[in-house]
Amino acid sequence: EYRPELVAVEKNGVGAAVAEALAILRPSVMVEEVSTTQVSKVLMTDRIVLLLEQGEITIPPDCYIGKEMRNFRQTDKGKREAAAGHHDDAVMALALACHAGATQRPLDSSWIAMA
Repeated sequence: EYRPELVAVEKNGVGAAVAEALAILRPSVMVEEVSTTQVSKVLMTDRIVLLLEQGEITIPPDCYIGKEMRNFRQTDKGKREAAAGHHDDAVMALALACHAGATQRPLDSSWIAMA
């Protein structure tokens, strides 16, 4: 039932293998491999902030993404990561989705209705 226009996969770690498997299993789906670095992580998470500030996306306060975002930090050296003892997987998944959406369409919430 799910027919994505694009699937974005972080290619760091096992992501390249996952992207390759998706391309084989679902050849009709466009798969974009995204390399995350300290710089790209800042750019992608800045996009979340921009979309939130513009009201293009909303995150319910009790949603696990909101909980992770409240524990997401920027260190003194500029690195963005989860606070000690927390995870940033959902934050980075949202960042990747927003990045992929922006490559397909302008900043427009029609492709990511979260509210």
